[in-house]
Amino acid sequence: MPYSKVPTPAEYPPYYEQYISKVSSTKDILAQLKKQETLVLDLISSLSDEQLIYAYDEGKWTIAELLNHLIDTERIFTYRALSIARGEEGSLPGYNHDAYVQTSFANAKSKMQLKEEYETNRKSTIALFRGFENERVDIMGEANGLKISVRSILYIIAGHEVHHLQVLKEKYF
Repeated sequence: MPYSKVPTPAEYPPYYEQYISKVSSTKDILAQLKKQETLVLDLISSLSDEQLIYAYDEGKWTIAELLNHLIDTERIFTYRALSIARGEEGSLPGYNHDAYVQTSFANAKSKMQLKEEYETNRKSTIALFRGFENERVDIMGEANGLKISVRSILYIIAGHEVHHLQVLKEKYF
C-alpha cells in the first residue's frame, strides 16, 4: 500500500510536522480519513444553527468557519497533490487561509450545506488518493515555494483536521 510509509522530513517543509506527527502512527491513512469523515459529519449533525455560528472569542472563527476552512484547505491540498502527481513542474501558489475564511460566507450556510460540502469533498479526496499509482505518491513538487511529496500531502490533510478537531474540543466545547 503506497500510504503505509509515513513521509520522511525530506518530503515536506518543517512547518507541516505539526500535522503529520498527529497521524504518523496511523497504519492506514485512507481509513483514518474515512473515520474522520464519520466523526465530522456526526459533529455537524449534533450542532444547532446557533452553535455553528459560535466563536469562543471576538475575532476568532465560528465553528461553521472552521469547518469551511477544513473543506477549503483539503480542496487546495488535493489540487496540489493532483498537480504534482501529474507532473506539474511549476510552483503551485500558496493561499491566505484568513482571507478565504472571510470570503467563504460559512456562517450563512445551513447545516445541511456544510455536511454535503464536507462529505462530497472528503469522498473525492479519498477517491483521488486511491487512484494514484504507487510510484506517484513519492513524486516531489513545489507549493508555495517549498518542496513537498504527494504522500505527505495526504498525511497533512488528515493531521490538519486532527489539529482543528482538537481546537474545537479545547476552545468551543
